[in-house]
Amino acid sequence: VLCTPNGRQHITPDTYFASCKGLGCDASMPLFDMASTTDGKKRRQNVHLRTKMWLKEHLAMMERDNLENDEVWAPLVVGPTNNTIDTENLRELCGMKEISSVAVVGIHHLASRDSRREVLAQISQEVKNSEKFMTILSTKSIDQILDAMRYGAKVIGTDLPTCWAKEKKAIVLDLDGWKCTDSTPQCEKTQRDAGAGSFLLDLNSQQFAQDRRPLISGCTCFACRDDRHSRAYLHHLVKAKELLVEILLFGHNLHQLLRMFEHFSNASDEGKEEALISYIEKKNATHPQNGS
Repeated sequence: VLCTPNGRQHITPDTYFASCKGLGCDASMPLFDMASTTDGKKRRQNVHLRTKMWLKEHLAMMERDNLENDEVWAPLVVGPTNNTIDTENLRELCGMKEISSVAVVGIHHLASRDSRREVLAQISQEVKNSEKFMTILSTKSIDQILDAMRYGAKVIGTDLPTCWAKEKKAIVLDLDGWKCTDSTPQCEKTQRDAGAGSFLLDLNSQQFAQDRRPLISGCTCFACRDDRHSRAYLHHLVKAKELLVEILLFGHNLHQLLRMFEHFSNASDEGKEEALISYIEKKNATHPQNGS
């Protein structure tokens, strides 16, 4: 069921597939079902049956319309009602030649980080053995993003840039600080500068009322480019309850997250991804309530 301005609309696999085809998508993911913590045992069992059925119908329609060369991301539902995965279903998905990716749904519902890591490790191993790739459909914290990166997810979905913008927070992570491991004067300065910061700034704070610096010096997003908007100005917009501040912060946060993923890609090529992840985790730990 989809809620629209015209009321609740029932979406069938046929109408959903027609939408994907009409949009000309190179990759599509079939409909999936999820249970809530208040649902009974029978309802939770039906979740997996309905998801499998919709996958089968989606693949049949792909074959019918000669779209076998397009990518299909198969949903694998985890949480919120348990901390384990259906191993048999996972292996079945990994063995299907029509599938390009295993798309993990609901990982953000797992309250324990240890449980999340255990699930991701199991999925990652099966996916690697099948030469497919792992997609994480939704993440709700920077720790969840870092865990997804650590276990080899190639596609990671998140609404954090929007959430942080609504909370009037901005990423101020120095993405170059992790690279400095020697004792040159430039690296020592970079490490000192990086050590002074954290992961997020809360523009609600009065401490920024007279701060004329941009969010990040040298950042090329619209808010920071050419020192266009100072922290003091953004703080003023927050206090004036102007929608513009959320627009500027969203653009900045999205830009910085994309840069983080770019750095991770480069670090992976050099075999240094764990160093980058550990560096970001350390910065995020400065204010764990801002994204853990």
